[in-house]
Amino acid sequence: MSAFVFYANVLKEIQNRHALSEAAASTFIGAAYRKPYPPPGDSITICCCGEQRDMLHVSTFTRLVDSRLEHVDYACLLHALGISQLVKVFSAVLMERRVLFVASRLSTLSSCVHAITALLYPFIWQHTFVPVLPSKLLDFVCSPTPFIIGMLSENCAQLSNMPLSEVLLVNLDRAELSWQQGDEGTLIPRKLHKALMNALGMCLDDIGNNTKNLMISEAFIRLFVETVGHYKQHLVTQQNGVRLLQKDSFVNAVQSKSTRVFLQWFCETQMFEVFVADRLQEAPAESCGLFETRLSEHELECYTTKHSTTLRSNVKVFGKKMKGIGKQMKKAITSLEPLMGVNSEDQFAKLAI
Repeated sequence: MSAFVFYANVLKEIQNRHALSEAAASTFIGAAYRKPYPPPGDSITICCCGEQRDMLHVSTFTRLVDSRLEHVDYACLLHALGISQLVKVFSAVLMERRVLFVASRLSTLSSCVHAITALLYPFIWQHTFVPVLPSKLLDFVCSPTPFIIGMLSENCAQLSNMPLSEVLLVNLDRAELSWQQGDEGTLIPRKLHKALMNALGMCLDDIGNNTKNLMISEAFIRLFVETVGHYKQHLVTQQNGVRLLQKDSFVNAVQSKSTRVFLQWFCETQMFEVFVADRLQEAPAESCGLFETRLSEHELECYTTKHSTTLRSNVKVFGKKMKGIGKQMKKAITSLEPLMGVNSEDQFAKLAI
């Protein structure tokens, strides 16, 4: 969905107006409908009268400059769950388990469910995905296959009568996880887990949402760079011309035992299988996405700093690097604010990419 954050903010305002009355919400929707769709970086201002027509309500909505970040609101997910709970939910999703999100507000539910799947980049969720499950289709949560489903909390009472099996229930309103299997906090290797927690801790500081979204996204991309970034070294072409990934050598190339265990099960997920299949079909010159760009930067970093390209040596600098990125962002934004005004954050995000 294009400009997801933009529409999410409009939806929040509709919900606020609906809390006053249906008429207030309808008036706002009518006024918004007549406005043109803004290009990236631009804003629209929606004016509509109150019910007594004695007060004019003015709301401004801005599209982000960075089109990659305008699709997802990572900050909403981090604020709803906190660092520890977010990493546990992310780990369960990596394991392709059944995860059910509940929230009282439609905007929160939709934003968070989209964000958790976006954090999987460069991998893509391959199973059932329903951001907001209609009440008439609640039986979907009894599926024996992996899923990511969002449900309004008003329907939670009906769950007690359903035969749920190994479902992680994520309450976004209370930042609570129910029906955990108990291993969610240990699935990511310990050193990488600590580095990721430290990187996400930088995102809780008092900085704008666009910068937070950029930092959160980069933290998880870096996690995958550190764990699977060496995959290209193990893509081979057989004598019959068939290309494949040598999984055993790919896994054993990592020195850390805990990371080898992580890769052993992660290699069996459908999202990893699809990721590899897509790369095998691409010519080397076609692999030019954001993940490949980060891999190239990582390889250059390892070369220039004379570090080994193995995980053990690089994971030690992972947390420090993310911390440094966070400080650089905040410093740059502070210096730009007097010159560029309220939109300096968006401008910096554009420059950072």
